[in-house]
Amino acid sequence: MQTVTFAACLLPVIHKSMINRGLILILTFICSISVYSQDKIQMYKKGNYYFQVTGKDADRLDTKKPVPSLVNILSDNPESARYAKKAQSNWDLASACAIFGGGLIGWELGVLIGGDDLNVGVMCTGLALALAGIPFASGFRSNMEKAIDIYNNQSVDTNDVSINLGLQNHGVGFAINF
Repeated sequence: MQTVTFAACLLPVIHKSMINRGLILILTFICSISVYSQDKIQMYKKGNYYFQVTGKDADRLDTKKPVPSLVNILSDNPESARYAKKAQSNWDLASACAIFGGGLIGWELGVLIGGDDLNVGVMCTGLALALAGIPFASGFRSNMEKAIDIYNNQSVDTNDVSINLGLQNHGVGFAINF
């Protein structure tokens, strides 16, 4: 639980108009405070998929293995966890197709550069595997976007907010606990 404390010193002699101005200033300050403490996840693509997590779960994102760690973060919400697990399965299949298909294509190009004859069957198999990975990559993107949208739009529990007026740690004032 986070605590924001505003303390005001009460002097023995305060003019009534100063109290009114002070209260108006404090109320204006309180009304202008915007607190947003929910975690937020963003996904963007620049050649590869990148994720940005803000909030208390920001340190849980592993940049070396972003998809499994993001699925772990999204597992806090059961509905987003369902889409995240589908997205991870699609990611695994798309990666396998890309690796093996690209490997077969690269092997045959290396054989061709080396001066031997091209094996068209192996080249076509690699191309077919690489093309088969495209729908899985598209499924990853759509399922992960759904999971992130559900996670970002989950309702925030506002019952944890309390305002205390009176004696605080730093003197007389009021505290907003959230």
